Amino acid sequence: GVVNPGAVNLSWTGGDSDTGDTLTYDIYFGEEVDPPSLEMGIAVSNYAVTATTGLTYYWRVDSTDDSGVKTIGQIWAFSVN
Repeated sequence: GVVNPGAVNLSWTGGDSDTGDTLTYDIYFGEEVDPPSLEMGIAVSNYAVTATTGLTYYWRVDSTDDSGVKTIGQIWAFSVN
């Protein structure tokens, strides 16, 4: 998708099959197709980033459940006007 520059709210849905589990999330975000880590171990399912005009950003969210089982998310991309 294409977004306007400035604050962009990334949001996602936890993908754990055991809905009773509390998930934590690791966010990866950057201009590389395999983005670097941005924030680790957060408990909320959204995160605000700042987007710069003319750039394309890639992001991924991995989740970890109560049992320590990690699920690797898919990589998403967006461009900035």
